[in-house]
Amino acid sequence: HRLSWRGHDRRKHRPNRRDDAYLAMNELSYHLKDELGFQQTRVDSGFRNYRDGRHVHDGTNILRVYVKHITALGQPLRIRVQILMADSDPETNDVTFEKYWVQAEERANIIHFDGHSNLGGALPLERFPNVKWDLEKYQIMFFNSCSTYPYFNGDYFQAKGGSKTLDLVTTGLPTPTNISGSNAVAFLEPFLEGKTISWQTLMSRLEQSNKEEGTSLTGVSGDEDNEWSP
Repeated sequence: HRLSWRGHDRRKHRPNRRDDAYLAMNELSYHLKDELGFQQTRVDSGFRNYRDGRHVHDGTNILRVYVKHITALGQPLRIRVQILMADSDPETNDVTFEKYWVQAEERANIIHFDGHSNLGGALPLERFPNVKWDLEKYQIMFFNSCSTYPYFNGDYFQAKGGSKTLDLVTTGLPTPTNISGSNAVAFLEPFLEGKTISWQTLMSRLEQSNKEEGTSLTGVSGDEDNEWSP
């Protein structure tokens, strides 16, 4: 699972610990370690990767990795969760987000992006031309950004050769940053515990995690051709 969060303090080149992105990252980290029993296996705090190849430690980006072994549908399963807090702005010279996003598109089963949609400019496929898509690999992608439904459906389904091996979760309205953490927990928890629930139930839980902020009109596309074999 790969996540990118909103925000850091560009002036000081270190994370703003009062920023909603930082708070959301910590909320998910706490849930993984203290409530679900995941083991933290990696922490890399304070680095940037520039387009000219420089790797600088300045306190900006944070990478955390968590691992747990569970049993799902009677089979052993190793779950690896990777959380990245990085600058996803397409205008930045820091390519850390792009590097990990390409890896996620190629390898991850579930990808959760939480950041600014930039009216579709944050994640257009032409920004990541080197992705080697596995057309046989089933993936779920959650674009938890403002009004992502009109921006990311068509291109991503086309890149995967249709919806047979891809389900997309998108929003129709703005997504407040102060509920990023609770949204991430609600969305990921069933997968992290190896549970099998319906998309309808998962969408309902996402709505509930919005709390007093109300609906973001979150919905799923690509599920119409799903097949279930326990």
